[in-house]
Amino acid sequence: MNHHNQTTKKIYFLSFCLAILILINMFNLFPNPFNERNQNNSWDQHDIHKRTAYYNNSASPISIDATVTGIGAHNWIWAASQPWCSGSGTESDPYVIENLKIDAEGSENCIEILNSNEYFVISNCTLYNSASSKAGISLNNVRNGIIICNNCSFNSRGVVLRMGCSDNIFNDNIICDNSFSGIQMFDNNQNNYFVGNKLGNQRTEDQVWGMHIEGCRNNIIFNNTFYNNTQYGLFFLYDSDNNNISQNRLEYNIRSGIYLLQSDENNIFYNEINNIKTIDNYYGIYLQSCNNNEICNNKVNGSSTGIYLMANNALNSIINNEIYNSTRGINIYYQSYQNDVTGNLISYNLNGIILQRDCYENNVYNNQIFHNFDNGMIIDDESNNNLIKANRIYNNNKTGLIVNSSYFNNITENLIYFNQLNGLNLNQSSTNTLYNNFFVNNGLNAEDNGTGNQWYYQGLGNCWSDYEGTDDDGDGIGDQAYVVNGSAGSLDEFPIIDSAPEARFYFNKTVITIDISFQLVYNGTGGNLPFSYYWNFGDGNVSTARDPVHAYAKAGLYTVTLRVVDANLNESVYWIVVKVNSPSALPEFPLEVIIAIILIVGIGLIGLGILLVKKRKTTELNVTRSKAPLITKPKSIKYPKKEVKKKKLVKHLFLEDRKNASLEGEDLTKTESEVELERQRLTCIVHKGPIVGPSYVCPNCDVIYCLNCANELKLKGEICWSCGSKFEL
Repeated sequence: MNHHNQTTKKIYFLSFCLAILILINMFNLFPNPFNERNQNNSWDQHDIHKRTAYYNNSASPISIDATVTGIGAHNWIWAASQPWCSGSGTESDPYVIENLKIDAEGSENCIEILNSNEYFVISNCTLYNSASSKAGISLNNVRNGIIICNNCSFNSRGVVLRMGCSDNIFNDNIICDNSFSGIQMFDNNQNNYFVGNKLGNQRTEDQVWGMHIEGCRNNIIFNNTFYNNTQYGLFFLYDSDNNNISQNRLEYNIRSGIYLLQSDENNIFYNEINNIKTIDNYYGIYLQSCNNNEICNNKVNGSSTGIYLMANNALNSIINNEIYNSTRGINIYYQSYQNDVTGNLISYNLNGIILQRDCYENNVYNNQIFHNFDNGMIIDDESNNNLIKANRIYNNNKTGLIVNSSYFNNITENLIYFNQLNGLNLNQSSTNTLYNNFFVNNGLNAEDNGTGNQWYYQGLGNCWSDYEGTDDDGDGIGDQAYVVNGSAGSLDEFPIIDSAPEARFYFNKTVITIDISFQLVYNGTGGNLPFSYYWNFGDGNVSTARDPVHAYAKAGLYTVTLRVVDANLNESVYWIVVKVNSPSALPEFPLEVIIAIILIVGIGLIGLGILLVKKRKTTELNVTRSKAPLITKPKSIKYPKKEVKKKKLVKHLFLEDRKNASLEGEDLTKTESEVELERQRLTCIVHKGPIVGPSYVCPNCDVIYCLNCANELKLKGEICWSCGSKFEL
């Protein structure tokens, strides 16, 4: 193997290795050995394995204190020596207690663990009949436990956590029919996880909870079921803050599904609460003296009150909940202030939303309140300075909105329609401001029996479906005042004229291809705010956004239709046929893939370039001329050495005198016989025929060309066939 071939193979090998390294770094094709331990930890995935063959259906109560020492100390070393325990207490090999059935016979905890930081698992155990104030499983100052697939029923308490338990996981346990509580947790327990447990029928005594939490923070309670508990499904009190309560199911708990007392900054998300209205103080979600909690996306069915802020609650957010079949949907009560009630769906209750007894500076906006059996919303008993904005209050059996003995409320942009008795009723209330509301086809659109209420603001009044005035100047404001019904004799000086909307929209892209998102932008005119938008994209998908974003999965023609309904229920329909093209020939790749391809191709081209430069010096090059056959490079011409007497000096003919400079110092003289011999042998390296007339000699390697071939090669951008230098003609 020659040196050139070796160099070429090295270049290709190094290029290939570099490309592989780039791909490995970008896409992590090989696993990280440092993560292998976590990936292989089956307990993290709550995967249950019967890792021992030991089963005991009549085991005795167990108590383990990790800090005790000495002969006979029941610590983890002692436990590991027992047939019912295995493992070494590390994260990858925890102590495991499993497959036991323990009857405490009314004397002790079934399993008790104290002062432990070791990793351990309690699995597949049946634990019952613990003593009064004792538990099936009791943890005290314990970390790193996994309590999984146990049955802790028919105890005083199913599970108890005391004094600083943290980072424990409770998963898929059955905790039922205990006489005091299913799970009790108190004294600063943090960062514990309760997932997929069933807690029910804790109902032997009057004060019984599914889960009782006191003074505990930062815990996660997720996807559990709480049912048929005498008092509360979930009970938080006294500084139980920053807990996450989500996706739990709470059914038929006698007092409340979720109860918070003096607890702040909790997240209560996506829970489903189904109750039976057996007594008047039965609540879906109950807060008292709580601040900065978020109650979002819950569904509450059948309560005395769906969500109840009982007293002195502030800065809580009640957002996007669905509440139905209750006596009161949402009730904000007694000096509760600066709470936000937004985006909720309140229907088929006796009354929808109530603000009552000195509730102030609350924001109630963008809710849908409909089909309630009495009233949609009530502001009552000196509830002042509240903002009631952009709500849709409709189809309620009595009045849409009632304001009783309340002052300085701002009521604006609400759509109030089809309520059977009144749209809005002001009773013994004064100095409220009402503007830019839309009253459509209520039994009586509005009635003012108060004093000093103002039915317009900054030249803008309300829109009335029964307004009979004119708008001769076309400014959208009626020329005659609207007379509001009621004893106050109020006037709306600037009634809004009803005008129908004209729907229009356009696409933000001129060419639409499949799987590429584009936006549809509304640019209609007319109508009265607020609008409702109903899009149909022609492929089975719909939207209610103002400017939705959409992508088509298949090419073709689609009819996009928009129906717009304004505040006065006027509507307009507009449609456009859109052509969806197939994607371009070049598919879209992630940026890292594109960079990798560019690097690999670039490295390959560099290696190929080096190879071609080297190869050009040693391989033949084919050139096609317009008037000659295929020309190839000849082998080097060797002239015979012959000693003859020098008779006459002859110079080679060069095309330019400056070429002679390159030959200075050389012996350019030859004998006549040498010249004659050279003339006989002088052959062009290109066309392989004798050179007739002027010639060109490469100044770097002395290879001879006829002048025609040299000119032809230079015009084609060629270089000297022997040394690779440029033609200097």
